[in-house]
Amino acid sequence: MALQPATSPKLDAEVHGLRARVAELEAWNREAARAADALSKGGDAFRKIFDHSNDGILVIDATGERIVDANPRAMEMLGLGRDALLASPLSSLYPDDPERVHSLMREVLDRGAGTTREFDCRTPSGERRSTEISASVVELSSGPFVIALLRDVTDRRRAEERLQIVNARMRADLEAAAEMQRALLPDENRPLRGVRAAWHVEPCERLGGDTLNVFALDHDRLGFFLLDVSGHGVKAAMLSVALHRVLSPFPHPGSVLVEPPRAPRGVPRVVSPRRVASRLNRLFPMDETGGQYFTIVYGVLDVPKRELCFVSAGQGAPLYVPRGGEPQEIERYDLPIGLVADARYDEHCWTLEPGSRLFFFSDGVVEAAGEEGEDFGKGRVLASLRRHRTRALDTTVQELAREVREWSIRGLRDDVSVLALELTSR
Repeated sequence: MALQPATSPKLDAEVHGLRARVAELEAWNREAARAADALSKGGDAFRKIFDHSNDGILVIDATGERIVDANPRAMEMLGLGRDALLASPLSSLYPDDPERVHSLMREVLDRGAGTTREFDCRTPSGERRSTEISASVVELSSGPFVIALLRDVTDRRRAEERLQIVNARMRADLEAAAEMQRALLPDENRPLRGVRAAWHVEPCERLGGDTLNVFALDHDRLGFFLLDVSGHGVKAAMLSVALHRVLSPFPHPGSVLVEPPRAPRGVPRVVSPRRVASRLNRLFPMDETGGQYFTIVYGVLDVPKRELCFVSAGQGAPLYVPRGGEPQEIERYDLPIGLVADARYDEHCWTLEPGSRLFFFSDGVVEAAGEEGEDFGKGRVLASLRRHRTRALDTTVQELAREVREWSIRGLRDDVSVLALELTSR
C-alpha cells in the first residue's frame, strides 16, 4: 500500500492561491501579448511614437486596472521596470488616492472619451512625483484598451507652489504699503476750529496715486491739498507717499509749506499756494523715462477772514456750494506739476459765506466709466451735491463716492478722491 503525502486545509489553501495567482499572471501575460501584437499591427510609425514619446504611455485593459504595456518613458517616470510595472495594478502606483484613479478609469470607460486629471505618485525610492494623466479608450485589433498619457508636472507644481509663496509675500507687502498710505490720511477725530472737513480716498488697485490732507498752518489758517499722481500701482504710490511727506506743515529746512521765522523769536511764515506750486514744479520735474507727473490743488483758508486762496495745477475746477444755494464751479486751471520747467502758477482767492461748502476731487470721479462707457461727468457730480446738500458733510461725500462706485459697474478704472470743507456759521 503506497503512502499518501500528508495534507492540511491550510496547505491546500496556499496551493490553491498560488495556482490562482499563476493563472492570473498567465492570463495577464496573454493580454499583454495581445496588446503588444495589436500595437505592432498598428504599424511601425505608431510603435516608434509609443517607444520614443516624451510622455509616459500606459496601455490598460478594459477593466481599467491591469497594465498590459508601457513605454520606456513611463517606466522611467514611475521608477519600475517593465515586468514590475506590468505586474502592478494601476491604482497601486497612486497609493494616496486609489479611489480617484478608479473613478478616472470608470469615467473613461463609460464615456469612451478623453479626460485629464492630476495625481501624486510615489516611486519605489519614496520620491513623490506629480503626474497629469490624460486617458481615452481606443479600439485595437484585439479589443478596447485604455491609452493613458502620463506627463510629469512635478517641476511645474513646485514652481506654482513657489509662485504662491512669492505672491503671498507680495500681497502682504502691498497690504502693508496700502496701510501706510491710509495712515497718512487726516485724523477723522481731529477738531478744526471753525471748519468741518470730510474726505474719501478709494484706489482702483491695492495701491493708488491719490492722496490728500487737511492741517492747521497756524492759529488762523488752515492748509489742505488733494493730489493725483499719473498712473497706478506701486510706482504712483511711492511718489504719492513722497509728496505727502514733502507737503508737511511743520517748519524744517527745505519745507515747502512753511518757512522758518526771520527773527530769532519770530513765527514761521506760511508760503503762498502760488509759490508752493512753483517749488513743487522745480523739485519734481516729469520723469522722462516713465512720463510720471502729478496734479494738485493746494489751498490756504484764513478762517476768521473767511478767505480762501488756492492754486489748481492740473486739477478740475473746485465746486462751491453756498448755504442754501446752487453748486457752482470755480473755473481755475494751471499746468500739472512737472510738465513744463518754468511753468507759472496763478493764485486764486475766494471769500466764503458762513455755512458754505467747497468740494475738490480727482479726475477719477468725473471720468468713472459706466456700463456703456459714458463718463460719470460733472453734471452727475453737481446733481449729487444738490440731492445731499442738506445732509451732514461726511454723508454728502460718502453718497457721492457711492454713486460713482455704482456707476462704475465694471470697476473703477482710476483712483477716486474727494475732499470737502465746510465753513461753520459760528
